[in-house]
Amino acid sequence: MAKRKRKRNKNQRADLRKEGSQKATKEFRPSGTSINLSEWIGASSRFVRHNQRVLSALLLLVLVLIPFYTSVHFRMYPATLPITEKWAADTILNSVRNDLNAQITKQYPNLPPERKREVIEQELQKILAQQKSDFEAQVSQLSEQFKERLQDDTGQTYLLAIDPYFYLRRAELIVKTGDVCDEIRNGKCWDNHMIAPLGVPTKKDFHSSFGAWLYKAVSVFKPNLTVKNVFFYIPVLIASLSVIPAFFVGRRFGGNVAG
Repeated sequence: MAKRKRKRNKNQRADLRKEGSQKATKEFRPSGTSINLSEWIGASSRFVRHNQRVLSALLLLVLVLIPFYTSVHFRMYPATLPITEKWAADTILNSVRNDLNAQITKQYPNLPPERKREVIEQELQKILAQQKSDFEAQVSQLSEQFKERLQDDTGQTYLLAIDPYFYLRRAELIVKTGDVCDEIRNGKCWDNHMIAPLGVPTKKDFHSSFGAWLYKAVSVFKPNLTVKNVFFYIPVLIASLSVIPAFFVGRRFGGNVAG
């Protein structure tokens, strides 16, 4: 009887040790121990289920920001005119090539055209390697000359079409006088620039009013801006914001990818 009791107590102690070991192993995983793939997948799926709304909102935000940023990025090119650097480099390189072509033709009049082009390019690369700093300085100087033809005295790029100048003049009148009238004729607001010198009756329009309002809002933070500065960026603003409804229309019919 006593022997049987001792055996039972021994088995109970072994079971307790085994249970404690399993519990400790479950609650504590030593650093460096690899996580089971099925556990990782399960934890990931639970995280996605519990945060589905937040993740969906973040995905939607990213999908909207991608075309928005792309639109702003490319439509801002006219503001800084980076293309003028390429124009300047091409102009200088073509001039050097023409000089080299004249020299090589004079020295080697019977040289085949293909071989002549190879020699010209070889000599051109030598010149660029030896006079790199001079070349870059000339490119920068010529680039600024190109920009001066496309910008006013303040460095602002000219508006990219004719119609914006019509609305710009009216917006400047709104900022200055509060209305688009050049004069009041027979009690009517009169535009004396249209069908000049006769003129026509006129009234405020959305484009001019929006441009004037936007200028007043932005000039609070940047007092040195002009109405023309603000007007230049209105197409960028409108085109970029139009990406948002366009995305949702596409998403409505074809899902996130179509949007």
